Amino acid sequence: MKKEAKQQASGKLNKVKRSKRLWFENHRWSMLTGGHLLVGGRDAKGNDSIVKKHLSGADMYLHADLHGAPSCSLRATQGFAVDQHKPAHIPEDVPAFRLIDKLGDERITTEKLEEAATLALCWSRAWAGGGAHGTVYCVKPAQVSKTAQTGEYVGKGSFIVRGQRQWFKDLDVQMGIGIVAINGVPLLMGGLPETIRSLCQRFAILRPGITKKEQLANRIYKNTGLMTDDVLPVLPGAAEIIEDYGIFSPAKSRSSEEE
Repeated sequence: MKKEAKQQASGKLNKVKRSKRLWFENHRWSMLTGGHLLVGGRDAKGNDSIVKKHLSGADMYLHADLHGAPSCSLRATQGFAVDQHKPAHIPEDVPAFRLIDKLGDERITTEKLEEAATLALCWSRAWAGGGAHGTVYCVKPAQVSKTAQTGEYVGKGSFIVRGQRQWFKDLDVQMGIGIVAINGVPLLMGGLPETIRSLCQRFAILRPGITKKEQLANRIYKNTGLMTDDVLPVLPGAAEIIEDYGIFSPAKSRSSEEE
């Protein structure tokens, strides 16, 4: 018991042995308001995979208005629900969820789209560009195609988008990261700052900066025990820490701050 208490006091999470990652960890991913899963490609192969395997029905396709930005799919029915049987090894201050294929609320509202659009922008080169704002569009799955017109060339990871687009302009380039447990596995999750603040007790808010993501990942590993290999893909790039509650440095309790 002493060992467990010491571990909890240190803020380090118990390592969970697992044979393979959850499928969405191969991509950029986040949980949006209402529990919806948002996934985005990490490279050309990932972009192809997102559109071919994870974009259908009432889902929405999002893409930042920048060359090489990831193809993103906001899933209408697939997402996360609160884990009613939270595993014993997950600390009290880490919220637990399970991946489900049938969300209760499957409506994709304008607010949810704007949330997804902001992340699609943060996952693009807008972050490395250091710009404070950017533009993203979204369309329905049927408008995204690999079939080119005569004379058009569609490269790997690229798509032709036809018809009317819905635009989201002047979006903020800022992102939250927080610790959650999915299917019993503690993970670092990126998301909209407001969403991460509302879901996570241990979180940080980032904006484009000069501290390399490898340095940031190393600090997160030392403070939380989360492996750098799992943390690096979640970080959008070199960043500046705006707020930190137990991600980069030991969490102070509110009461100790007040003393």
